[in-house]
Amino acid sequence: MVSQSEQTSPAPRNAFRRAFGLVSRPLNRSRFFSALLEYRYHIANLIRGAKIYRQTGTSPDYAYQSLISLYCRTQGLSNDFLAWLIRTRHRQVSLPNADGILGNLTRGDLDRITNEVEQNGYYLFTHSLPLDVCEELLDFALHTQCTPVAEVGILPAGVYQREHPLAETYRFSEAALLDNPAVQKLISDPSILSLAQSYLRVPPILDIVTMWWSTAFASEASSEAAQLYHFDMDRIRWLKFFFYLTDVGPKTGPHCFVAKSHKRKGQPLHLLKRGYVRIPDEDIEAYYPADDIKEITGRRGTIFVADTRGFHKGKPVAEGDRLVLQFEFCNSLFGGVYTRGDIADNCDPNLVALAKKYKRVYSKFTLTEK
Repeated sequence: MVSQSEQTSPAPRNAFRRAFGLVSRPLNRSRFFSALLEYRYHIANLIRGAKIYRQTGTSPDYAYQSLISLYCRTQGLSNDFLAWLIRTRHRQVSLPNADGILGNLTRGDLDRITNEVEQNGYYLFTHSLPLDVCEELLDFALHTQCTPVAEVGILPAGVYQREHPLAETYRFSEAALLDNPAVQKLISDPSILSLAQSYLRVPPILDIVTMWWSTAFASEASSEAAQLYHFDMDRIRWLKFFFYLTDVGPKTGPHCFVAKSHKRKGQPLHLLKRGYVRIPDEDIEAYYPADDIKEITGRRGTIFVADTRGFHKGKPVAEGDRLVLQFEFCNSLFGGVYTRGDIADNCDPNLVALAKKYKRVYSKFTLTEK
């Protein structure tokens, strides 16, 4: 289990050296050019796809599939190189002071947390979501329609009945969440935005706003409910913020994360060669030290971030249920399909002001009149 005392702060790495590590010596240069020949089909797909993305804002599926293939074949080097290219095009911006739900973060605090995530792949905060916010979101989750998702498929939408679950997960729509005042405040929280920018090293783009119930409906781990180990690969680089809205213990579905597996070469080729698939627990446990396999538990209000390029899963719920709110910030929307959303002009005034000022941060959304 994860406790705050386990966290350390290593020195940051140089992004340029990370991106060009293979060409630093003559022998490595030879390997680099051999790799270019070997992967030329996928590289060509990415170049063609990038041109279409710049014109339309969407990525062709063939380019997305090549992004995944290159990631698996290069053990992350391709994504690191693309992230470096994006950093050369987009300079960081001056955001409001990082005083918010994560604390009043200084530049030193942001560097320390960023370094921790770069080293281990996750960070568990000492600050928590206030209980009144947890209560507001819990009340929303108990009275708002959501979609039950089971191994057999998607069921008709309805209000979640805690005593009588019909599926492993119940998911809320992004549109419904964006109408919630507490969510509006969180997605415009200056400490969250500042940390996202610090980790991504470019102005962050809010990519995902989601919330879901996990239940004890199934007796076995559900692939559909992400209860088997996997890595995410919808974007080039991203950071996810998690908020536990119910108490989460060992039996109520803690988030499990394999520390350091988000790094380049942090995932073995024999697992990556399987592709973008779920990985059985025994295969993870056979390769990684037990100390690196973390279960993140905590009282309601617990906040943590993770680079879910690393292997992770939601542990199956054995009793009760679990409610989680999650945001994802990325460095580019290039990659998998995404759904555009709206931010109404009668939303939280701070959110509306930020959406007008920092257009890249909220570029997935359209500011609309209501």
